[in-house]
Amino acid sequence: MTIQRMGYYEASMDTIERSASQARQTNVNKNLEDLALSIEVQGLMEPVLLVEIQEDKKYELIDGQRRFQAFQILRKKDPQKFAKIPCFRYKNSMEDWEKKAISINANLTQQDMEEIDKINAVTAVYNQFGSVKLTKQQTGLSENTIRNYVKFNRLPQELKKAVEKGDVKIGAALEAADLYDYDPTNKNNAPAEDMLEAAKEMEKLVGKQKKRVKELVKTQPAKSKIEIIEEVKTTKRKTKPITIEVESDTYGRIDSYREKNEIDSVPLAAADLVEEGLKSNNL
Repeated sequence: MTIQRMGYYEASMDTIERSASQARQTNVNKNLEDLALSIEVQGLMEPVLLVEIQEDKKYELIDGQRRFQAFQILRKKDPQKFAKIPCFRYKNSMEDWEKKAISINANLTQQDMEEIDKINAVTAVYNQFGSVKLTKQQTGLSENTIRNYVKFNRLPQELKKAVEKGDVKIGAALEAADLYDYDPTNKNNAPAEDMLEAAKEMEKLVGKQKKRVKELVKTQPAKSKIEIIEEVKTTKRKTKPITIEVESDTYGRIDSYREKNEIDSVPLAAADLVEEGLKSNNL
């Protein structure tokens, strides 16, 4: 078959169907709220790719499902502004393997930045404006993400190196530093290797466990932080499974919560949110 590109177009969101030919099948909803915010602030930098199903009437989405889902979120806020999505169209002359090949190629060109590069870029923007809110307006990132990135330079050198190498995530590094009340101006801080060990252990905990660790550190200040983490990690609680169905944008928001709080899975993040909701309603 011949791949025939038809050029730039703005397609109505109602005319687009998602395709099984998409190469990306996992973590599709990861950080979807952040992506929607970025598009809202800066516009869609890269159009999605569509294949005609019916001439000028129906299209199959072969690349850009996360951008498409982000547009669906934004469309609920402003139906008129986000009624159409920028795209490049192709004639319906491709076989499934050709659609897969295009999707793979597009995803390879969208490889995610290293976290240290994001940290440095966001810090530079923050230093220009001196405001989390203005940095959010310029970058489209969440305020929590911006705060974490800006705090990076306050970490001890050992934790910085671990984040740079990808050994620990910045959220866990900051949480460990907070557990030890780390102060870059104080010469009598806890050993950096202890904080690094705590950061690695904190990464293994879900949100409610992390909260429990922080509570115990406050009530048992003389006890080893590592011992407290280990105690919380090994405490078993009885659980019962439940099954619920949610809309795709709700799933995306839960996944964003999972990513933000460094929780291992979406079901665990949903359980965490249920507990938070019950607690806030005094139940």
